[in-house]
Amino acid sequence: MSSKIAFVTYETPFAPCGGIAAMIRHLPDQLQKSSGVDTTVITPFHHNIEKTISIEPHLKHKAQIHVPFGREEVAIDILTYNDDKYQCIHPATAGRPAPGHLST
Repeated sequence: MSSKIAFVTYETPFAPCGGIAAMIRHLPDQLQKSSGVDTTVITPFHHNIEKTISIEPHLKHKAQIHVPFGREEVAIDILTYNDDKYQCIHPATAGRPAPGHLST
C-alpha cells in the first residue's frame, strides 16, 4: 500500500486569495521531491474566478461521486488538472457537462 499526501485548500495558484495560494504553488512538489511520497491538491472549482476559468479547457473528468446532503445526494464531479496534481471538485450540473467532462 503506497502513501499519498493530500493538501485540501480553498486557494490555489489559479484561485488566489492570499498567502496560501503562494504556498500551495510550491509546497506539494517540494514535499514530494524530498520525501518520495506522492502529493495532490484537492480544491473547489471556482467557476467565478477568472484564473480558474482559464484552466477549464485543460481539465479532465476523472470521476463522479455522490455525497449525502440532508435527505438527498448531490452529484460531484472530480476534475483533474496538471497530470492529477490538482483535483477540483465541482457540483455536477444536470443537462450540461461539467468543465472537463468532454475530455474523458
